[in-house]
Parts: sequence; structure tokens; C-alpha cells
Amino acid sequence: MHLAMNGYGGSSNKLGNEDAIYEFLDSYHEETGMPKITSLHMYRHEASDPLD
Repeated sequence: MHLAMNGYGGSSNKLGNEDAIYEFLDSYHEETGMPKITSLHMYRHEASDPLD
């Protein structure tokens, strides 16, 4: 199973806060009851279109 999130239309301040995103993703497995099988990896993507 994979977790996919769509941040389109979300707050750019919140979505740009890497520490907050990391904390959310690192703890979300507990809320879903899924086991954590690996460490979290995050990558920043800069789109050519600011709406992407």
C-alpha cells in the first residue's frame, strides 16, 4: 500500500513547512494502523508552473 496526498489548493505556507510535513508523515501510520516498514524519505520538487 502507498500513501498519496494531493496538496493542490492547499496552503503554500503549510505545504512548504518541511518539518511539519515530515512530522505528519512520520506519525500518520499510527492513525491508520499500518506498520512502519522503513524510514521516511522526502524530496522537494520545484515545478516550472507555480500552480503545480
